Amino acid sequence: MASAASGNTYHVLQYKFVPDMETKRAPVRQAHLDYLKNLADEKKLAMGGALVEPLDSSLLIFRNISKEEVEKIAVEDPYTKGDLVAEWTVRRYMRVVGDAE
Repeated sequence: MASAASGNTYHVLQYKFVPDMETKRAPVRQAHLDYLKNLADEKKLAMGGALVEPLDSSLLIFRNISKEEVEKIAVEDPYTKGDLVAEWTVRRYMRVVGDAE
């Protein structure tokens, strides 16, 4: 197995959204963004964003927390609680190049 470029560990949380997400997300979008900002402020969330054209999924990259903690974060996310996430997965991510903050 190849080795990572730093001592950090990463996990990727991928959401697959329900159809018509752009319209349906409005009531909980700010709560979702606040939730993610708090995780970024705690240095748990390294980066995240939506895959667009079409808006059908998103990727969130977490640094130095366990897979179980990422799974708990997914369950508590306002998008998940608001039934906007059709499915989600967590996978280990090996950063090889790029920003390692």
